Amino acid sequence: MSIYDLQNANYRYQEVLALDSVTCAIERGERIAILGANGSGKSTLLRLLDGLYFAQSGSVSFEGRELNEESLQDENFVYEFRKRVGFVFQNPDVQLFNPTVFDELAFGPLQLRWSRKQIIEAVDIMLERMNLMHLKHRVPHRLSGGEKKRVALASVLMLDPEVLLLDEPTAYLDPKSQSQMIDFLVECQHDKTVITATHDLEIVGDIAERCIVFEEGRVAQSGTPSQILGDESLLRRTSLIHEHRHRHGSDVHKHPHLHKFHTHIQGSVSRIRPLTDSPGSP
Repeated sequence: MSIYDLQNANYRYQEVLALDSVTCAIERGERIAILGANGSGKSTLLRLLDGLYFAQSGSVSFEGRELNEESLQDENFVYEFRKRVGFVFQNPDVQLFNPTVFDELAFGPLQLRWSRKQIIEAVDIMLERMNLMHLKHRVPHRLSGGEKKRVALASVLMLDPEVLLLDEPTAYLDPKSQSQMIDFLVECQHDKTVITATHDLEIVGDIAERCIVFEEGRVAQSGTPSQILGDESLLRRTSLIHEHRHRHGSDVHKHPHLHKFHTHIQGSVSRIRPLTDSPGSP
């Protein structure tokens, strides 16, 4: 059984059709990149997968159970679903609301009634893992954009969800913070289903084994990163690449602008750089 199954799922914001008859399946343990330009339906799809929105027609199912108002009012189902599925929003400011970083990470375990000792130990482990220990007592809204993103991710990972839904995880980050975020995402994907919405083609080869391309709320194409990134006509049509113009004297030339993805491979072993702010890190 697929972990997610969508059958002709539709969602509309008043007059705007955000998702149009979307049919696809996501298997347990898959690493999926949802690609598309702004407004193509990527974020709406993630919200349906997280049970924040419900399909207005068609269906979205999690392990055979349809995600709708009725199922999300079932206390037993919603308890397990919320433990197993974690959502990291594009804008961390809508996700962080506690007075300190420690409190942000402790919030989920508190709702599950972990003991004080368990919470303190687990928070410290996660802070070390995410290189956030120096921010333990800081106010989240005063952190940098990259620090906020890592705190938001850490708060979701505290419950060790089986499914990670990530909305533009590298958006608004400087190059160093982007690299750190990608490295950690690669590291934390073991035994998880990871679904990442992005229009950043540079990160696709590192974070995904399958891509689903959206265009105006519909699935335009699905394939491996190499297949999708090699289809220039698809990338042009879905506004994932643009014309790059440059001048030579009085002549202006233009050509498709596409940042090729890369992987960190040595032999048959992936090389994962540690998430760290320390200077001189490889």
